[in-house]
Amino acid sequence: MNTVVVSPEKCISSLEKFSKNFDYAVVVAPPKELIEITKALHAQLLQPSPQLTEMLSNKYKAIQSLRGCGVMVPDTRLANVYSGVALSEAMLPVVVKPTLLTGAACVEVARDSSELNDALQSVAKCSLEPDVVVQEFVEGVHGSILAFYSADKPLFYSANLQFIGSAGRELKFFGGLVPLRSKVFKDSAEAIVIKVKKCLPKLYGFVGMDIVWSNGKPFVVEVNPRPTTSIVPLAKLLQKLPQGSLKGMLFGDSTIYAGDAVMQYSYYVKSEKSSLAPLNLCEEVLSFPQSEQVIVVGEVKNPLLALDRVKSLVGNLVYDLSAVLLAEAQTHGP
Repeated sequence: MNTVVVSPEKCISSLEKFSKNFDYAVVVAPPKELIEITKALHAQLLQPSPQLTEMLSNKYKAIQSLRGCGVMVPDTRLANVYSGVALSEAMLPVVVKPTLLTGAACVEVARDSSELNDALQSVAKCSLEPDVVVQEFVEGVHGSILAFYSADKPLFYSANLQFIGSAGRELKFFGGLVPLRSKVFKDSAEAIVIKVKKCLPKLYGFVGMDIVWSNGKPFVVEVNPRPTTSIVPLAKLLQKLPQGSLKGMLFGDSTIYAGDAVMQYSYYVKSEKSSLAPLNLCEEVLSFPQSEQVIVVGEVKNPLLALDRVKSLVGNLVYDLSAVLLAEAQTHGP
């Protein structure tokens, strides 16, 4: 793999120049930069068009679009830090988050009216935007779906767990486990990726969706018009397949579920270099230039084997990880 370093001031123009040398491109960046970069590239994007990227990057517009197509989504409203938002007490607790930031940055839970006012101010200050999204907090298992779409249909998809922890009002994204094989997760993921394609016929390439499974029902809480971090552990599993398998999945004719294509599970956890515990034999660390954050990626045959390790790296989760992994282990077998 070749790495090219460019100055921040010339990032867009440099990427535009380099893209002329490639047939395909995948862009992973924060929403504002993602929109700008996708508009500049010459290579074919393996993700939504710049127009769809701009719409889906806005957390409010994306959810309203899916709601109009009958996809289950939480009650989601747009609020302004100066004018507030009209809510009934029955809607609380709610999640307050920026319209454009990713990675659970600046995301807070408000449980009463006083916390809501504080959260509006805090999130607006953190995101440097006066408009924020206020969304019904759905109790349940937090997860995600990563899908790859052709022009006609989904070709590849995976339902995954997310490790979401809480610290005071803040929600933090710590990582996840891929792929899930329990019927409730697999079947609902299939239904969602098909329904989203019908809703957005021009959708193409990699798309990520954040999901909460509440009493077995999936609610889409966010859409990411790009590959999400779950592609990192999936890549660890997919690279063990025979050469050409991945190309066949992404450019073939059949719809393939990740849990049917790979045999094992992979977990990934975000950590700080300074607090990183000693690695297990099955783990590797991905580091990034000029960043203290790393991603620990591990591989297991039985998801229960990941439980203690994940708990040692992750803080207070907002759902019972043990119960989910036990059910998953019973589905997958020994």
